[in-house]
Amino acid sequence: MSPSDPTDPFTAAPRPIMEVIEDSLPPIEVRLRPRAIDVVVTRVVADLGDEEHPMPALLAALARCADGAVAEVDRLRSTESALVVAYQSAATPAERRELLARQLRVGSRERRKSDGLPLLGWLAARLDQTGDLAALGRNLDLEAAQERFATAIADRIDEIEVAYHALTHLARQLDPVDALHVARDGGVLRLAVAHAEPSRPAPVRRAALLAAVALLHRLPARERLGHLGLDAARSVLAWSRGVGASRWVQIAALEIGVLVFPDEAFSLLAERLRARDPEDRDGPILRRNALRLLGAAARPSAPVIPIDGGAGDADDPGPPEEHAPDSAPRLSVPHVSAKASRAAAADPLAIALLTRDDPSEHVRQELVRQLLALGGAEALAVVAELAEGDASPRVRGHALRELSRYATDHVDAAPFAERAVRRTLSDAAPPLACRAALEAVRTLSAGPYAPLPHAAFVELLAAFASRPALAPDLSDEAAAVLRLLEVESRPVADHIRHTLVAAAAELLEGESVPVELPPDA
Repeated sequence: MSPSDPTDPFTAAPRPIMEVIEDSLPPIEVRLRPRAIDVVVTRVVADLGDEEHPMPALLAALARCADGAVAEVDRLRSTESALVVAYQSAATPAERRELLARQLRVGSRERRKSDGLPLLGWLAARLDQTGDLAALGRNLDLEAAQERFATAIADRIDEIEVAYHALTHLARQLDPVDALHVARDGGVLRLAVAHAEPSRPAPVRRAALLAAVALLHRLPARERLGHLGLDAARSVLAWSRGVGASRWVQIAALEIGVLVFPDEAFSLLAERLRARDPEDRDGPILRRNALRLLGAAARPSAPVIPIDGGAGDADDPGPPEEHAPDSAPRLSVPHVSAKASRAAAADPLAIALLTRDDPSEHVRQELVRQLLALGGAEALAVVAELAEGDASPRVRGHALRELSRYATDHVDAAPFAERAVRRTLSDAAPPLACRAALEAVRTLSAGPYAPLPHAAFVELLAAFASRPALAPDLSDEAAAVLRLLEVESRPVADHIRHTLVAAAAELLEGESVPVELPPDA
């Protein structure tokens, strides 16, 4: 059932808002944040009522709920700052205790109002206030009052994240018409950008920007900038470059920049991939996510990114046109004109290859995934080279595993995978790469979807297993792969193996079951 449908398919009754919001959150968040979910649901119900509601109205109500919690965070912060200043300016200990006592009474009244049950809330707040006032003369000081503020702010941040996480999930399933209503009339983008200002806590900024990303994805590419606004777009681009933004805020802002400026998307990502400051501890994380965004922007489901200005003026980008990543012009094309320069700059494969020598192995592992997503002989050749000779055994093993899995669905990748496996098992490769190569042999030559014949690696495996200096565990694993290939090549043995595997799958410890073998076993 689509979350945009307000009725349950079995009872035809309106779905409760609590159920809609809980279904849009991860299960672990539902278990760990029940108080915040209750608060968000209460505020949304107070805003919309219990009756049936359209999905754009629910998303706008969630944004307003987050806005109210953000305003409460600002109020708590300003109150805490005023208390600290007044406490430091007090001349005597008695004045300081009076300031703290006044703040404790105010906080008690606020907790009393926020509790769902008036009598219970009054009793709990009264008991807390009595204990706090009694402790003033002993050990309750400014730091204890600041802890109370930190707890209240953390509760409000929980509510903001719950509201935005639910909004993000629901926005991903909007149809374009509803998305336009939410962007134009709901004020969600305006509030999200306002909540992502540098003065906000980092979790709030990231949650708000991810909600904006989800909504922008559902809008037509050429209308996104108009709905976001030029001033907001400039701020987002500054955050994507690290101006007043932490790593995860940068990544979310970079994704918005790719969506809002599709003509400059590849240039933005190339700029990030070229930045390799050794002092920047967040650099590998940013470059890895930039590669992920590059792969998403280059796929057909992404916004159309023009790479050729057509027959018009060299400075006129022209209308967008569909293109496949493998047919795009390469960066190696001579820069004979501005149009050719723009065409080369829009080549996703050439931009991805900027990270081929990246110092971070995590970035190179992401490069493997994105090259396989782009496809094409040139991309597959680079993946095979990484599998054969990368300096990191983990990158080699990752490339071997991903390339062999890719070859089961793409026959044109099988020769590249076979070459990488042969090179790894023939040379003195690290143990991790050898284990990945043996796993790749199982993927490529065993099973119903094997793209290579069973005998493709038999001689290679026999030579590998008989090496004198080979570790015993690798020798045993190679022998096991050889036995598996032998079984796969004999139909009767393969039938017996599948019979035994199917029978053992239902057994628990200490149980047994009779197995009927074929007559010619």
